[in-house]
Amino acid sequence: MKFIPIIPKKSLNKAFLNQRPNRDEIDLFKQNLIRLLGKVDEIEREENQKNHVRDFLRDTYYKETNEINTKGTIDLVIHLGKNNKENVGVICEAKRPSNVKEMFSAENPNAKGLWETILYYMEERISGNNNELKNLLITNVYEWYIIDANFFDKHIYRNSKIKKLFEVYKNDKKDTPFFYDEVSKIIPTIDAEIPCTYFDIRHYQKWLMNADKEDDKNLIALYKILSPYHLLKAKFADDSNTLDSQFYKELLHIIGLEEVKEGSKSIIRRKVDNRNEASLIESAIEQLRMVGLHKVIYGNATDEDYYNVALELCITWINRILFLKLLEGQLVSYHQGDTAYRFLNVEMVFDNDELSKLFHRVLAVDIPNRKSEIQEKYSRVPYLNSSLFEISELEEQTIKVNELDNSLLLDYISNTVLKDQKKKGDKLTTLNYFFQFLDAYDFASEGSSDIKEDSKTIINASVLGKVFEKINGYKDGSIFTPGFITMYMCRQTIRLAVVRKFKDTYGWNIEHFDDIKNYLADRRSTKDVLEFNALINSLRLCDPAVGSGHFLVSALNELIVIKYELGILIDEAGVRISGYEMDVINDELIVTDVVIIDPFKYTIVNEKPQSKEIQRLQKTLFNEKKTIIENCLFGVDINPNSVKICRLRLWIELLKSAYYREETGHASSLLELETLPNIDINIKCGNSLISRFALTDDLSVALDNSKYDVKQYREFVADYKNVRNRDAKRELQQVIDEIKTNFKTNIDDPFKKTISNARAKETNLKSEINRMEQWGEKVPKKLKEELETATKKLNGLKKQLEEIKSNAIYKNAFEWRFEFPEVLNDEGEFVGFDVVIGNPPYIRQEEIKEQKGYLKSNFCIYTGTADLYVFFVEKGFEIIKQDGYFSYIMPNKWMQAEYGKPLRTFLLGKQLQQIIDFGDLKVFDEATTYLCIINAAKSIQSKSIKTFEVETLNYDSSFEKYLSTIEQDIDIENFGNDTWVISSSEDIDLIAKLKTKGQSLSGYIGGKSFRGVLTGLSEAFIIDEATKQRLISEDENSALLIQPFLLGRNIKPYAYPEVENHLILVPKGFTIKRNLPSDNPNHLSEPMPRYGFMHPSDAWDWFRENFHALANYLLPFKEKAEVRTDQGDFWWELRACDYYEEFEMPKIMYQVFQVKPCFIFDDRGLFCNNSMWIIPKNDKFLYAILNSKVGWWLISKYCTAIQNGFQLIWKYFGQIPIANAIEDDKQTIQLLVDKILHKRKNHISNDISLLESEIDNLVYKLYDLSDEEIAIVEGK
Repeated sequence: MKFIPIIPKKSLNKAFLNQRPNRDEIDLFKQNLIRLLGKVDEIEREENQKNHVRDFLRDTYYKETNEINTKGTIDLVIHLGKNNKENVGVICEAKRPSNVKEMFSAENPNAKGLWETILYYMEERISGNNNELKNLLITNVYEWYIIDANFFDKHIYRNSKIKKLFEVYKNDKKDTPFFYDEVSKIIPTIDAEIPCTYFDIRHYQKWLMNADKEDDKNLIALYKILSPYHLLKAKFADDSNTLDSQFYKELLHIIGLEEVKEGSKSIIRRKVDNRNEASLIESAIEQLRMVGLHKVIYGNATDEDYYNVALELCITWINRILFLKLLEGQLVSYHQGDTAYRFLNVEMVFDNDELSKLFHRVLAVDIPNRKSEIQEKYSRVPYLNSSLFEISELEEQTIKVNELDNSLLLDYISNTVLKDQKKKGDKLTTLNYFFQFLDAYDFASEGSSDIKEDSKTIINASVLGKVFEKINGYKDGSIFTPGFITMYMCRQTIRLAVVRKFKDTYGWNIEHFDDIKNYLADRRSTKDVLEFNALINSLRLCDPAVGSGHFLVSALNELIVIKYELGILIDEAGVRISGYEMDVINDELIVTDVVIIDPFKYTIVNEKPQSKEIQRLQKTLFNEKKTIIENCLFGVDINPNSVKICRLRLWIELLKSAYYREETGHASSLLELETLPNIDINIKCGNSLISRFALTDDLSVALDNSKYDVKQYREFVADYKNVRNRDAKRELQQVIDEIKTNFKTNIDDPFKKTISNARAKETNLKSEINRMEQWGEKVPKKLKEELETATKKLNGLKKQLEEIKSNAIYKNAFEWRFEFPEVLNDEGEFVGFDVVIGNPPYIRQEEIKEQKGYLKSNFCIYTGTADLYVFFVEKGFEIIKQDGYFSYIMPNKWMQAEYGKPLRTFLLGKQLQQIIDFGDLKVFDEATTYLCIINAAKSIQSKSIKTFEVETLNYDSSFEKYLSTIEQDIDIENFGNDTWVISSSEDIDLIAKLKTKGQSLSGYIGGKSFRGVLTGLSEAFIIDEATKQRLISEDENSALLIQPFLLGRNIKPYAYPEVENHLILVPKGFTIKRNLPSDNPNHLSEPMPRYGFMHPSDAWDWFRENFHALANYLLPFKEKAEVRTDQGDFWWELRACDYYEEFEMPKIMYQVFQVKPCFIFDDRGLFCNNSMWIIPKNDKFLYAILNSKVGWWLISKYCTAIQNGFQLIWKYFGQIPIANAIEDDKQTIQLLVDKILHKRKNHISNDISLLESEIDNLVYKLYDLSDEEIAIVEGK
């Protein structure tokens, strides 16, 4: 066994290495480490080295979060939580500095330090049943070795010789010298190379003892390597989209919004209380009311209209300001902290008029064309050529930012970051508040290896997409997708698409991404590299519900890394980039210098780049990103605010790699930042699901009538993306609009042909009749009828055409047929995208009623109860090219729900590759939606599909590596139109077997289960025992209407529950029907139609006269009872229910939500609330199966996982197979049930485990289970 030492920088997660530590953290680390080194002499004299190491680690990192102490014979352990009841995460073996003989080293690993560590590890893994160990640490105070526990798992725990040795050591009670001697013989036989982090503190002493703070940056990696984020693999802010809650809440306050809970999700809305007229949205609404919305709203504008327009304007302005803040931070960073490059403050931009000037007369105007006074004041502010700073169409129609009131003062939010200003009582205008608020955060710290000298919270550029998706996304069902999801989906799907590109283009025999590298190994000429690079640029990826553009940003980063890994990331001369490593880590592109192992940073020194190589790399990153964004990435969203945010996010990604242009031939004289392209044309606004024109509609007529062909159309779009002159840009936009208008006008669609044929038939019939009349011939009645029919048909078609043209549903229609010329061939045929990826909106079917007619006519997977995301699946496959790839994250409900049946059938016609089921894990912070990922191709179905049953989001390494440990290869034949179960192949085989041994539960009982009683007002109709007795004592008639009642929380399996509550049950119809003649067929029955009528006052008089105690008791609840929906003919009655009598019969009762089997048998006529359901069958055999281990296992496979338990929804629960049994077997099981019930009736805590075990064994026999199958059921 060989250990390979690695320096700390190389061991650290690159995203974590990228994060800047705070000054106070580094100072504490230095102070405690110096103290530890100062005690070396004392450590040499005493056997207490472990205590000093403990004190150093505890006081520097773990005091508030993790217990760190000895455990048994182990020198030191770090627990995963605050106390020693939590599992051990780190094992530490501490030696004295002079104990060279026993100290482990990479050169001499077979030493006592390693033997002890192996023994402690095996004790924890086997005796302690601990599989959560993260790292192993061996130190002599000076030297430190850190070994990832995963390597010990692979080479120590799984080593049969060591495992057998440990068993002998434990079982035979051998001493430790025996174990050490024997393990020392095994170690040399292990053929493995194990990397280990190594450092010697003495190598850092020159910086450690140095008072120069500049030198402290050399200690950063050392500080991080011992932190919980490395040693315990604790989650740091590892997603670049992680949102700082204080920043977010105060930003909402400045805008004038608030976040509140609505059901299971959070929503953003205009503040209800404490509105401040100075907030951006209130100020905008006030100004809009003055100018009106007549240019954007037809008719009278509502408050909602004013709010929506104001919100869109505010998002536009906020987008610009935050983009400028990032630009400012970038410029300051480039120029090594030179504050002369700061411009976003009230000294420079003192009011809204000056802000408008900055937007439209500085940023939107090329530097040579700026007025002289503007050039002088804003000399360091570049021209970026971004349409972000052009006056928008909505601003032209309504108001601009300079029309907002400059004098309004904004109140501070209670927990404002501007504590000093608030304490001093400073009153700030909205603009000043906003600028000072932004200055309180750090926008310039990405990709830096320095120490943060201030305490400002870093705001990552990537997080702004999440901010704005939260602000505007809930209305249309969009939810921000976490970075680990977008990274995984993009990596899996895009790499497959790249393989397909090379395979189709060159005919190579490749199946996997790494296969491409073998073919490229000998193709390194400039011509070849340029050709391969261009091939990847021909890839087309689309997100049809693009939201904030998160998937597109992840795709951009992935494509850069793909080019790097293939060795085809090249500069403009075709020279490869080398000397750097590139990775996508935690949703961020990380570029690392392989020599100094520091994040790449673009810096300007003496007005020129620090080196030509740095300039070359930055320029290459910018140009490659620009090319990929322009050529490869496309998106559509119905929300115009989302479209703006997506464009902003892509501009921000380019801004991160912005570089200063230099004069041709050398980098000695910088000009200005490279301008940004007009990427807005790739991100479009529209309803992805609705189009007037089909993808197969013929463009030939349109092309014949146009002066431009498809190739020219593509060229105009490409020119638009790079044009710098605003007038030229407008001219190109006009040409593009003209081409699309021509397409719309001239598409030879089948509907026009139908109208043309109908018109021709009518004309021919009219001509024939006219000819006959002119010649005096008698016109046959049949011919007249044919003309009447033809005229009606033509008029109907005309009306239908007018409805299509005027239908509001087409207001936001998106025409995939021609909006993106990049996916049309030269003949104008729609070819499609290589990849469709995304997170479709989660909108329930009740909210899309106005679209259902269109969806029914245009989607084969339509059902009336299908939620919106289902249709995005079909649309996604429609716009992919043949053999293209599809990847969505979406609700997993379609796998079981009835409305998912057509979708399941549809997907079986595609090449399903992966289904990743998250069960009831909460993947999204903002909403409780249970999710899955589908990866597929538009190809012929393969024989099997990879499935993944995700059980945790707390994994040690990457999501991709975690999935590799739970992957299952399932035969596609296991998936039909019925419910899909995502589980292991063993589970699926067992389910198939169980199905053959019986029939479904619903079939077995010959019907369905019933929900418990809904009262609509529990406080009135549910009473306790004392109240029941009192009411009966007052009026014995009360007993007729009081029933024993169970609450779901009061039951346990096999329980004989005490009845503590009762239900006042006055069924719907009771009052009226009691007043019908006894010979009336409706007397005390409830058929339809209605059984009669009574005036409410007469009915109440009758009820009070006959049930005066109940009437007097219920009367105080009258007001509440009258407004509830769950009532009968009168407020004292319960809702209609046609199965009340089932409650009075022997039955099985169960909780709808169960974390363990919870069924009871009732023969006392118990009623229950709606957290329980009943199976109306007097069957103790069935009762035993449901409470058995097999029953629970089936429930776990068929029913929806939720909150660590399962929801027994009948349409899923009713499918579990119930075993066939002969009468003798049933009787045997029923006798055991009776014994259990007898014991539980005597006392609920009586032990029934042996009887339950007997039942389990009998049930196993009924299903004919083998020992291996029983082990599956029992989770062994």
